[in-house]
Amino acid sequence: MACCAKRASGKGGDDRKISVTMEETKIEKFDEIFKKASDILANAEAIRYGLQDSRDNCLAISGAYQLKDGNMADAFQCWLWSLGCEMDIGNFKPKLDVKVEGTSVKTDMDIKMPEGKATEEQAEFLENFKHWVTTIGSAAARVEEINTKVSEISSEVTELTATAKDLATEAGLGAMDLMKAVKAVASNGAKLTKSVAKVAMLAKVLADAIKDLTTVGSGMPAAISGGVENSKAGKEKGAKTAKEYAAKQHTKEKIPEADAAKSPVLLGYTARKEAGEKPPTLGAAVDISDVIVDDK
Repeated sequence: MACCAKRASGKGGDDRKISVTMEETKIEKFDEIFKKASDILANAEAIRYGLQDSRDNCLAISGAYQLKDGNMADAFQCWLWSLGCEMDIGNFKPKLDVKVEGTSVKTDMDIKMPEGKATEEQAEFLENFKHWVTTIGSAAARVEEINTKVSEISSEVTELTATAKDLATEAGLGAMDLMKAVKAVASNGAKLTKSVAKVAMLAKVLADAIKDLTTVGSGMPAAISGGVENSKAGKEKGAKTAKEYAAKQHTKEKIPEADAAKSPVLLGYTARKEAGEKPPTLGAAVDISDVIVDDK
């Protein structure tokens, strides 16, 4: 079965990832439904990555993880100040308008690097920041649908599991393949059960992300107006990178250095960086009408 490969689990104890890999059973009915499940879970993981990992990447790159209750507004500030260390940000006018209506989130974003040579970290921050913002808009329209479909498929698999041996026999599987098929069905079913809980949590993750995004949008004018002054003040204190600006210029209370060094945000980012991870692509909605029996 062609399903997505597993990605590195990370050193930060990150168990948030949604497993999308399903084992082949060689039973057509099960393989069809597990393929659908894999595709839906891949979309769920793409959303989770954008909401959580892209955000954490921004916090790690900017050094905002060193701040007590550091958020994306703090991360954006530190990044902005670091730009002013080597570039002219006097005329830098990034735009981020956020409009939330019920479950709909609309953003109008126009953020480009000011003139000058940006560092790799500064460019990486902006890439992750934009991905986080766009994912929130996409997730608002998709999370409920994905949650419903994962739950329906999981329930369908639970009901069908008792027939696995009979279906394997009907498929003409030999004794060895039959045993492997029954085992694969049980394994995939267990993964689905765990995934149901993780996918259900996306609604809360999204709600928190929307609050965070709203704070960034409303605070951006103030961040921009104070950008040059804070950038200059931090530079005089020896700050150059965003992480150094967070430590030397940001006024929020800092967490102890030893705790910051062990932060799951930092460890997770480091692991993803070392593994060369890239954001998963959010695919089209998956039609499950052909694998779900309505008249149970």
